[in-house]
Amino acid sequence: MSRTCQIFRQSKVSTTLIADLPKRIEECFTQIGLKVSNEIKVLEPPNSAWDKSRGQYKADKIVENACKQASDKICLYLLEDDAYSGTLNFVFGVAHRGQGCMVTLYRLNDDPDFVYKECVHELGHVFGLGHCTLPCVMTFSNSVAEAHMKNMGFCSACQVKLSK
Repeated sequence: MSRTCQIFRQSKVSTTLIADLPKRIEECFTQIGLKVSNEIKVLEPPNSAWDKSRGQYKADKIVENACKQASDKICLYLLEDDAYSGTLNFVFGVAHRGQGCMVTLYRLNDDPDFVYKECVHELGHVFGLGHCTLPCVMTFSNSVAEAHMKNMGFCSACQVKLSK
């Protein structure tokens, strides 16, 4: 699996909000040697990802499109708009193991720490981590309040799994 990550953003995403994201993500994933490109590229979501009847984007289509653009790198896509996956009413993000992920900022209240937390969570899934029951960034969030409460980093159990 690639150990290089390319971040893409929808043009509406605030560059100020995500300015430190590459550095912070790289620091969080130091133990696996992840390198994150400092250049955050603009990439609009494909028209095929828009679900007019729901007024939301299909998260999985966005991940697939971003992964194609990332070539052999792990991709992280940042979407300003709302998104869903499968039968879920909304998602904070979606990950495809070994390939890439997306995070929607729609419910993240313009909070850089909240954005960082969700990006780390989804990248954790990309690198094989499941949801965790311990206080950890990998804890499942079913609401904005739950997402805000979860820790910023990995618990010791998830750190061990990540290193394998």
